Amino acid sequence: MRTLGSIVRERREQLGLTLRGLAELVKNPLRNGHIAPQYLQDIERDRRGPSPAILRGIAAAIGFDADFLGAASGQVPDAVSTYLRAHPEEAPTIRALFERAQRDGFINWDGIATGSRAMKAAG
Repeated sequence: MRTLGSIVRERREQLGLTLRGLAELVKNPLRNGHIAPQYLQDIERDRRGPSPAILRGIAAAIGFDADFLGAASGQVPDAVSTYLRAHPEEAPTIRALFERAQRDGFINWDGIATGSRAMKAAG
């Protein structure tokens, strides 16, 4: 299984960036500056998990989707957490859905998204 760290490190190397080079591309919202190369190295070695804001900065700097990197780090996409906050009673159903999909080897998530759009257009 690929980790957030391995994904970021592989992409950074593909882009020909050093740790310092990538760190300089990622703003630190808690400071007036960028993240430290050591912090980025800790992320790449899976010793630290970035905040959602830092994760979005890393994603933008390496040209990846922030939700993709968030999922690799175990962070739930904002839309999912917002839905579950509004409908906490649905959490067991959502969990069961994903457990069944995993058990059955389901991978056609694009088909679900396309189908739901088609249903909305038809309705």
